[in-house]
Amino acid sequence: MANGVVRMGLWEDSPVAPEFQYVEIENGLVITGAAGHGDSLAIPGEIDGRSVVSVGASAFRGDEALRALILPEGLLRVERCAFQGCVRLARVTFPSRMAEIGESAFQGCSSVESLSLPAGLREIASRAFYNCAGLRRVRVPEGVTRVGERAFAGCAALSDVHLPEGLLRIDHKAFWGCSALRALRVPASVIELSANALPGVAAEAGQRYLRPQAMLVRADVKRDYALPAGTRVLAGGALAGNESLLSVDFGDALERIGPYALSDCACLKRALLPDSVTDMGRGAFADCARMTEARLSPRLTSIPDEAFLRCKALEALALHPGIMTVGARAFEDCRALKSLSLPEGVVSVGARAFYRCAGLERLALPESLCSIGEGAVSGCAGLRVLVLKGSCDAAMQGVLAEARRAVIVAPSQPPEAFPGLWRKRVCLGYALAVKEGIPYAPETARACMDWMRVHGAAFVAEALRDKALMHLLADGDCLSMRDVQALLDRVDGPDRDEYYATLLAYRNRRFGGAEAGAMALW
Repeated sequence: MANGVVRMGLWEDSPVAPEFQYVEIENGLVITGAAGHGDSLAIPGEIDGRSVVSVGASAFRGDEALRALILPEGLLRVERCAFQGCVRLARVTFPSRMAEIGESAFQGCSSVESLSLPAGLREIASRAFYNCAGLRRVRVPEGVTRVGERAFAGCAALSDVHLPEGLLRIDHKAFWGCSALRALRVPASVIELSANALPGVAAEAGQRYLRPQAMLVRADVKRDYALPAGTRVLAGGALAGNESLLSVDFGDALERIGPYALSDCACLKRALLPDSVTDMGRGAFADCARMTEARLSPRLTSIPDEAFLRCKALEALALHPGIMTVGARAFEDCRALKSLSLPEGVVSVGARAFYRCAGLERLALPESLCSIGEGAVSGCAGLRVLVLKGSCDAAMQGVLAEARRAVIVAPSQPPEAFPGLWRKRVCLGYALAVKEGIPYAPETARACMDWMRVHGAAFVAEALRDKALMHLLADGDCLSMRDVQALLDRVDGPDRDEYYATLLAYRNRRFGGAEAGAMALW
């Protein structure tokens, strides 16, 4: 990368020749600023034979002198915050093929009144024209598929907006605070919409509903509520914050649930999704603190980020085969969740997915799992059983360190596949598997028993509390004379007679004769 400065006067009838600063990148030049440009500025299309492809991040941020701007043909993008806070900028000419306007690129340009955006644009980034208070008219060209979060929020004078067919997403608060925008035609192509994105969606029977998309945009309801018949899309935030909502009948046509669609419904007790649902957005049920039961559609392939965040009463959830990813913080702070088995096919689990699930006692991770994020089971103080159906790689070792009180059920991995500190936990997991009838590979079972024979004394404390483990140790000849004596000296309670009978029989069978006679029984 190289830096440069060049003086070029390109604006017609302008006596000023601005001094442009730029840096070189692989496919052209990036303008990083200009000195001495007066109130009008034309960005050059090339400098010294090299094309100008971008106006860099924050290049003219806060430039209060700038009133008129021409961007050249061939320019590909205006990067984030490039003209943010240019409060006197009133006129902008875009090149026809420009593809990208970055986040907050024209935020706070309060003197701009009209925008005709370039035909090459595919997305309007978050806050791109946020708080352009004087903006009255916007034409969004065909080819744009997304209007980002708060893209035109705070544009209080905005009254005339054209949105093209082919637009797919209108994000959170995209037109929030546009008080002059009384009505807005939403293209039939839109499939994802935030409930608070548009101020001008017509209300029907207390609901805002888009019939072409069969989309419920917003409903403020109480107690038991049924979606309008045939509803296919629940917009982001559509039912969020309904504090008296107890239950929802989702119908049998629902396909998509938008981000935070039912978040913060404090009294919602259950969410039973129909089999028609194929997509669920981030935080769909976050902060539903009293929800005890959820049933997911078998057609879902992903549990999104924050899906059940802080659903503190959620006790059980069955995950169907077909789920491939569990998002970051998906079940964070689900304190009542006791057991969860991730089905085969899950390949990734996000960071803090089960963070602080204090009641989680058992978690099964499938063989298909390739990655698991940091802190996935951190704070799970009650986790006692961790089932690992796959190998113990570096990512899995992080989980083992977080779940340090859990025994490890590993049907296909011998103790030697684990770092030394965890091998005892692997053998304790094998003992549990024998008790519960969980099948093990024969070679893995032999390896566990071999390790227990060598390290039998390490299991005495656990054997006192678990008679099934005591039986396994005795049947596998894992106890020494000293181990048997330690158990006999310390055993008490209702199983005392069973311990004595088993251990004495084991002593006589294995050691017999004089050695047995040398033991002090009590």
